[in-house]
Amino acid sequence: MLRKKEFSSFDVSAVVRELKETILDSRVSNVYQLNSKTLLLKLHKPEKPVFGLVLESARRLHLTSYMVEKPLVPPAFCMALRKYLRNGWLTDIEQYEFERVVVFSFKTKAGELRLVLELFGEGNIILVDEKGEILHALAYKRMRDRNILRGEAFVFAPPSGKNPFKVSEEEFREELRNFGDVEVVRALARFLSIGGVHAEEVLFRAGVDKTKPCNALSESDVDAIFDSLQGLLSQVLSGKLEPYVVLDEAGGFVDVVPFRLRRYEGFKHQPYDSFNEALDEFYVRVAIVEKAAAGLEVKKLEREAERLKRIIESQEKA
Repeated sequence: MLRKKEFSSFDVSAVVRELKETILDSRVSNVYQLNSKTLLLKLHKPEKPVFGLVLESARRLHLTSYMVEKPLVPPAFCMALRKYLRNGWLTDIEQYEFERVVVFSFKTKAGELRLVLELFGEGNIILVDEKGEILHALAYKRMRDRNILRGEAFVFAPPSGKNPFKVSEEEFREELRNFGDVEVVRALARFLSIGGVHAEEVLFRAGVDKTKPCNALSESDVDAIFDSLQGLLSQVLSGKLEPYVVLDEAGGFVDVVPFRLRRYEGFKHQPYDSFNEALDEFYVRVAIVEKAAAGLEVKKLEREAERLKRIIESQEKA
């Protein structure tokens, strides 16, 4: 029973912190495009093993220790990335604000380049030059608030909410008051870029009913919620993670998280030494399940095609 569909802002923050400690100052030895949305960067560091960094648009990023099948003929986007990034050095990795966006900085022969991974919505992977202009993108598009087109200035998507690291206690109180009779869990998810799961976790830890209207919150409620939020943020900021995969009763993978969540107190936990390792194991299992499901779907379609063929043949004989 696999539930996790996408990264949260907390997931991004946790994995970026680990990546900075592990792969900064690595050299890019090669770039592979595994499918229409997924890249694999091979990274080398003196006296260290080869690192494989998986970047999947709209879905995930993490190191992998598994051998993965690579296409014989690299797509055009992959060839462009090889041209610009191969033999370049990875100099920085940053989460943009507290959004589901990661920016990789490279020192290359073509100058200081950035590879932007967008993990929200349909996602994207965009290569940006020193001038801030788009060199290449996995997907080109025109949108209401920005364009992703070659030669145009790269603009980050509008924020999904306020960066919780930059919200003062007074601003926090005022924003909650402004939501009136809206449930506090919905208000937190809208106001801050933390998503529904972690909005619930903040309230669990604060001991406040998630369905309580904002205008019914007491001063002590708001104090507890703000303190709970700060505790969650400091846990990621300090690197005091407890990564694990959540299992159901049958041992099926349910979720992968960087620290304990109250919502999973009744589930089995499989701990890992790092969040990257936990993510790697989780998404390998996801791939196996998805391939199995795809195989079943193909067989189902083949059976249906055979059934229709028999019907047509019987009609022709009639």
